[in-house]
Amino acid sequence: MRRIVAVLAATVMALTACGGDGLPQSFDADPGEIDVVLVPALVGSVEPDVVPKVQRDFLEGCVLGGGDEIPQRSTVQQQGLLAVCGCSYLHLVDLFRAEARTASPTKRPDALERDAVALFRDVEDALRDGGELPAAVTEAVAGCIESTAF
Repeated sequence: MRRIVAVLAATVMALTACGGDGLPQSFDADPGEIDVVLVPALVGSVEPDVVPKVQRDFLEGCVLGGGDEIPQRSTVQQQGLLAVCGCSYLHLVDLFRAEARTASPTKRPDALERDAVALFRDVEDALRDGGELPAAVTEAVAGCIESTAF
């Protein structure tokens, strides 16, 4: 249970670190290089030098917790945190995209993507205002914790 709480706290920090007004209108926008310590958090075929801004910001907030380096943890804990943060990002993007499609199934793909990013931003704003993580977000992160448990 402590592990879930710690990762959920990191996810809150990641969401609130994502940049507010500077957030792109797409989860794929503004590709750039990611910090070398975060490369193990990349899931799938993302190349370290072309990681979208939202993903870079999320992983930095989730893994680094607002600092400049990974907090002192054992190697296994660091690997687990990187895996959970990478998994959580992908699941949250999928969650917000699905919610946008469900809310407006006839919209064009670019409009749906903007809506999905807006949902991401809404969670960020709610957290910044002292709100709680929506149950679907908590479930997505918890699922990643379970699937990446060593």
